[in-house]
Amino acid sequence: MEDNNISKKNKAGKRKRTRLGGYSFLVCIIAAAIVIIINMIVGSFPSTVTKLDISDEGLYTISEETEKIVSAVNEDITVYYLKGASISEEAQMMLDLLDRYKAINSHISVQTVDPVLKPTFYTKYTDTTPSENSLIFESAKRYKLVDFSNILVTSQSFDYSTYSYVTNYSFAGESAITSAIEYVTSNDLTTVYAVSGNGEANMSEALTSALSTDNINYSTVSLMNGEGGVPDDADCVIIYSPSYDLTEEEIEYLNSYMENGGKIILVTSYSASLPNIEAFTESHGLTWADGVVFETSQSYFYQYPYYLLPQITKNDITSLLTSANINILMPASHGILKSENSDGVTIESLLSSSESSFLKNDPENSSTFEKEDGDTEGSFMIGARSTDSETGGQLIWFSSPYIAQNSAGNLEYFIALINSVCEKEASVTIAAKTLMSEALVVPEASANLLMIVMCVVIPIAIMVLGLLIWNYRRKR
Repeated sequence: MEDNNISKKNKAGKRKRTRLGGYSFLVCIIAAAIVIIINMIVGSFPSTVTKLDISDEGLYTISEETEKIVSAVNEDITVYYLKGASISEEAQMMLDLLDRYKAINSHISVQTVDPVLKPTFYTKYTDTTPSENSLIFESAKRYKLVDFSNILVTSQSFDYSTYSYVTNYSFAGESAITSAIEYVTSNDLTTVYAVSGNGEANMSEALTSALSTDNINYSTVSLMNGEGGVPDDADCVIIYSPSYDLTEEEIEYLNSYMENGGKIILVTSYSASLPNIEAFTESHGLTWADGVVFETSQSYFYQYPYYLLPQITKNDITSLLTSANINILMPASHGILKSENSDGVTIESLLSSSESSFLKNDPENSSTFEKEDGDTEGSFMIGARSTDSETGGQLIWFSSPYIAQNSAGNLEYFIALINSVCEKEASVTIAAKTLMSEALVVPEASANLLMIVMCVVIPIAIMVLGLLIWNYRRKR
């Protein structure tokens, strides 16, 4: 009887344990299902919610200007990501940033393209092989390739503490992506032509890259090719430091262009002999002053008296600069004067030398930086603008090819000039964000104090504490 009771208790206990085990298993299944469901829900949230930007530089944070531009997009944009063999940390940063663009506007979509599976995919968009992890933006209007080298930007600087060059890395993802979105959705692009065929100097890579980033279409044109003349879609024409003079026919084309309200930017060098161009500028109220401008005040030159730091006139051009306190470097500039034949035009000085400057009339045969007999003293324009009162046509003239170089504030000023002349709305300017770790600079007094604390105070404190604990335990 007692054995039967024990047997019944055992069976009841087993059933109870089985039920409890079943309940526990069921609870685990339900808990796992809840976790999976929550994970799926959270996974559907945009990266702006699930991935917080805790980087010092705000690498994943989109500016208000970008949000405004992206929110206004009302057409579909496809971003093709040309996947690399491996995804670097910077490439992943770019993809995470793209997720934030997608979260702002559903018109933006991203497709991954494996160049191994589709080796000729990019040939529709470019003749050159793009870098791994590059992006192609395409809308119904146009497309634009953003090479990864324009997103992960490298530059070199000289470290005077080690007397060696240091490679600096910066992340320009937001600037490049926002600029590309503006480009493929814009209804009206600014088009600039540079005249070729007269030994013109080549535009620097920095300038052409800046024009592309600013969404300005840039190409060269020969005024004598095809039907001749300036293309109808030209918002501006640049004549950049020609070695040879333009023909009378080319000058006629330029005059015709200006009569219809055209804008011309002319850049010349003091050593060039260009009589037809001189006659052209004379007809628009500006005269070439032979020689090189020298400064006598150190406030207006850099290292050498002919490396001018000119006075900058505040106007519609300077209003587009990011800083009002920039310097422009203009080496070996000849003078520009207002001609006697300036009726019907308004002459404006853009850049000028100081009143204490002088024009060295024969710099090639001079052996001194000082003023000599025959040199002309006074202030000279080295950047000037002539505006026709009737047609609105403009001739903007600079007397040193250095104006368009990437030095001092020259390049920024030249881009602002083009934007102003072409009446282009200012593009959003977003600075690249550094990826370099800043060195910890500790003053010598603080360093000595830290050494005493770390090497003396803390070790002694640990020894004293150890002795106290040892003594306490010994007495127990």
